[in-house]
Amino acid sequence: MSERFVIVHRSYDPIIAEHLGQMLREAGIGARVLGTRSAALIGVGQNIMQMHIEVPLAHAGAATDFLEAYFEADGAQLLAEEGLDPDEADAEDDDDGEPVADNPELSALLAAGSCVLIFGFGHIYSRRIWTAVAIAAGQVWGIRVFINSTEWAGIVTGTVVFATLMLCDVLGSQVAVREYNRGTRRSPAYQIAIGAAFVTLAVALGSLIGPRVPEPPDRDSDPYAVPIPAQY
Repeated sequence: MSERFVIVHRSYDPIIAEHLGQMLREAGIGARVLGTRSAALIGVGQNIMQMHIEVPLAHAGAATDFLEAYFEADGAQLLAEEGLDPDEADAEDDDDGEPVADNPELSALLAAGSCVLIFGFGHIYSRRIWTAVAIAAGQVWGIRVFINSTEWAGIVTGTVVFATLMLCDVLGSQVAVREYNRGTRRSPAYQIAIGAAFVTLAVALGSLIGPRVPEPPDRDSDPYAVPIPAQY
């Protein structure tokens, strides 16, 4: 069973997020910073892709105390310059004083629908940025094979690669949404490995199916084609 994590800080600035995460780790708190540091690589503005700091549930109290002290001291001016609200760093507390995870649940339906908007967007929505990058790269490659091929096998291969990766995006995002809603967070290395597996599967299927699909018959050479009556 995976360990429960809670969010103790959110930021659109990767430098601030990394700085605070490093300070927490140096204080003996198992913090991790999640979110993309390179939003521009996938055509998304950094101010859209939010980053956040998570800590194990058992360390949430110590982490919020540490961040609160930081905001009240040297960090307050830095956060104000970045337009961030220091109160965002405090985890919500329930009636018993125990921290509660501030994780809005994702929608599996929206994740599936997002797949048709932008390449890999189902995984972007489900917070698997690096898996989305791998899927998008594979789909772009499939389109290039489709467009540049002069033979039928290449056209089929490109189509199969693109369609397989779209299916992987739909199905994979459903799993990712369920894991996110349960509090499971995957590392960038894990996301890249999953994306690479999807691309490998798509290319393998394309290479297997492409040469085996017969080319549509040419009417001029097909003896079974229905003749077209002459026009008078």
